[in-house]
Order: sequence, then C-alpha cells, then structure tokens
Amino acid sequence: MDYPKLIAHRGLHGADICENSMSAFKAAVDEGYAIELDVRLTKDCRLIVFHDENLLRMTGIDARPEEFTYEQLKAFTLKGSDEKIPLLKDVLKLVGGKVALFIEIKSSSLVGVAEKRLNALMKGYKGDWAVMSFDLRRVLWFRIFAPSVTRGVLLSRFKSKPAWEYFVRIISAVPGVWNFVAKPDYIACDLRSADIKDVIEAFNRDVKYISWTAKGDDLFSEAEKFSGSVIFENVSKDILSQH
Repeated sequence: MDYPKLIAHRGLHGADICENSMSAFKAAVDEGYAIELDVRLTKDCRLIVFHDENLLRMTGIDARPEEFTYEQLKAFTLKGSDEKIPLLKDVLKLVGGKVALFIEIKSSSLVGVAEKRLNALMKGYKGDWAVMSFDLRRVLWFRIFAPSVTRGVLLSRFKSKPAWEYFVRIISAVPGVWNFVAKPDYIACDLRSADIKDVIEAFNRDVKYISWTAKGDDLFSEAEKFSGSVIFENVSKDILSQH
C-alpha cells in the first residue's frame, strides 16, 4: 500500500467532535486524511471502534467494553454527545475506501479471536488498510494466516504503563525481537520515546517508519523532519494544508 503523509489519530476530532466517532471519521474523509482507529471485541464478539480499556473516560460508565454486548453498548453516548460507540463495519461503509485505514488491535481478547474476525470482515473491503498492534503475537497472527495484509508494530519505551506491561514493551521494541517475530511492513514509534536508531533500523530492514502521536503544530513540525508518515491530532489547518 501507499503510505500517506497525514494520518488522523482516532479520526479528525476536536472540541466539538469525539475521538473514534462517526463524525471524526467523516471529518477525516472530507479532508482527505488517512485514519488511525482502535478495535476491540464486545461480549458478543462484535468489532467496535474504541480505544480505552475502560468506558469511564468516554461514556462515564466504570466498566470494560467487553463486559457488554453491542446492543447494550448502544445505550451509552460518547462524552455526552449524540455519538455512539461505532461498529467497525459501519465505519468501513462510511469511509468506503476513500482514505487509508490503520487499524490498531487492542488486547481485549485471546490472540487469534479478534484477528480472525477482523481479517474476515476486511476481505470484502475495497480500499487501503493496514493492521498494527503493540502485541507482537497479534501481528504474528497476520504474518502466518494473512501474510498479504500490511502489518505494523507499535513501539514505545515511554514509561506510563504498569511495570509488567512496560517491560514487555521494552522487549518488543528491540529491533531483533520485533523483526524476528512479526517481520512487519512498518513500525509506528511513540514520539515521547522516539530514537534515531529506530529510523536507522527501519531503513536498514526496508521497513516503513511512522511516528505517533504528533499533538499540536510544534510536535508535528518536528515529527515530519524524520518521518514520512505522521499520526497527528490537534494540528492547525494552516500547517496541514501545506501537505
């Protein structure tokens, strides 16, 4: 696939548009920006687009998304708006191949379950898309069972997670590890812990380098100096219009 320069983080959202909402995805499509989004499985094994492990921040409900069926989740709204948690299949209908999709698989199910469902759903999709995850096992699933799908590894050394998860991310960020396990087409690196060595490793292994998340004009301007593709949010239209 062709890697776009601009990738809207959780859609093109802002003060009046919720992240990972149908409105955010429509706004990104209208502007011609590729989209990064997150998928999880519900209790009844449907793929929803939602980032957090807990519903609290976005819906006010202190529970995990996978504790509910999709019909139950439809009762909740995002940040008090009229927006609901969308199904991935509905997002696909909205986007319709107009822009590329970068789909992050969250660890809300056993390895292989969400991956199999995602791959089946995307087989009929007409448009550029790629999958990615922090979990190398999930990327490995695509390497083995759907090798034609563009796959990426999310890398971060930023210490903001529980100790065990931070340790796993540190190990996964070792080039010899992610390359051996996943053989990715691209790596997506956290700007908070980005290292020039990652850029060099990507170049040496013929792997595309993407950076995330450029929040604001200054960080975006820095990120684009060494990254061909940038996942962004809250960047001014004046800056974006230059690309």
